[in-house]
Amino acid sequence: MILMRKYLAWEAHGKGVDVHLLAEPTLELLQKEYEKKKEQFKSSTKEHIVEKYGGEEHTVILNPFITQLLEFRYSTFNLKKKECF
Repeated sequence: MILMRKYLAWEAHGKGVDVHLLAEPTLELLQKEYEKKKEQFKSSTKEHIVEKYGGEEHTVILNPFITQLLEFRYSTFNLKKKECF
């Protein structure tokens, strides 16, 4: 976690943001802003793709019981009628 903060600080410093590398509150604030912007970007990208191409029904998470029923399990048997994997 500390390495990620330092990496974030180096990247921000490289882009011209005034960040002190040892100032933990500044790094914490930068990391929170980064995570929030990342989530906003992911959600806006997902919304844009669904809007453009459709298929929102495929993004809905199904009930785990239903997904278990939908799974297909391949198994083979040996000559003694025992299951082999």
